[in-house]
Amino acid sequence: MLLILVLMTAGSYAQDSVSVTKKPDTSSVKSVHNPIKAAWLAAVLPGAGQIYNKKFWKLPILYGAAGACGFFIINNHREYVVYRDILRNRKADTTFRDQFFGLYSNDQVRILRDFYLRNRDFTVILSVLLYIVQIVDAHVDAHLITFDVSEKLTIISTPYLSPPAPGMGLNAGLTLSLHFR
Repeated sequence: MLLILVLMTAGSYAQDSVSVTKKPDTSSVKSVHNPIKAAWLAAVLPGAGQIYNKKFWKLPILYGAAGACGFFIINNHREYVVYRDILRNRKADTTFRDQFFGLYSNDQVRILRDFYLRNRDFTVILSVLLYIVQIVDAHVDAHLITFDVSEKLTIISTPYLSPPAPGMGLNAGLTLSLHFR
């Protein structure tokens, strides 16, 4: 018994060593992309990280979304300024006649002003999120540039019906199987 205890404690302090004699084969690996460089490029110039990763198809989506955000920011700001100025002029001079006199009351003008202000601010937030997402996309895409997406990897989904349990009916589900060829 004492011998087993001694062998167990001596074995816990022993070190194992593994030596690797063969270097991994990197000939099949595509060019290595630096994820940090891709993120910095995307941060300095939106879309540059996607160009660095050679994902040119993402550029029209990115610049289209940025253009739409810019359009809505400008449009909502213009409308906000119009209703803000009308409200200011109406409060300063009760005899002031604007293009909406008789059409909108002061409360309705205030509601419209707040509506366009809220939409402008929301679009600015969306623009910032778009900027951050494109940086993260460039960074993650540079990490996954060497990810194997060949036909050797397949996911097969099949429907599944479980037998009824006592007091319950059939349960339907989906079975996912990952196959390596």
